[in-house]
Amino acid sequence: MQCPYCQTTFPLTWGRYFGAPTGRHICPSCGKESRLPLTVSYWLLVFMAACLGGVPLALLLYVKLGSLWWSLAGWVIGALLTAIPIDKIFLDGRYRKLTRMAANATT
Repeated sequence: MQCPYCQTTFPLTWGRYFGAPTGRHICPSCGKESRLPLTVSYWLLVFMAACLGGVPLALLLYVKLGSLWWSLAGWVIGALLTAIPIDKIFLDGRYRKLTRMAANATT
C-alpha cells in the first residue's frame, strides 16, 4: 500500500488488515490517516469470493446432515475462509489504493 500523503510504501499485514475493518489505515511514516474506498465492483468481488467457498460447503453440509441451519453455518464459515484471504491478499493488498481522508485533504 502507498500513502497518498508522503508516498511511503508499506505492507498490508494481517495485523493492519484486522485492525482496520472499515478500511482506514494510518501511515507508519507520516502518521496521517487514509482509507480504502468502497466501490460496487469491490463488493461484487467480495460476494463472488464468498460464494466460491460458501456455496460448496453449504451444499455438502445440507446433503450430509439434511439441515438448513448447518447449511447456513457452512455457507458463513466457507465464505469467511475464502473471502478474507482473497480480500486481504489480492484486493486490498494489490488492487485497491489508499485515498486521502476528507479532513486531511487540504494538508
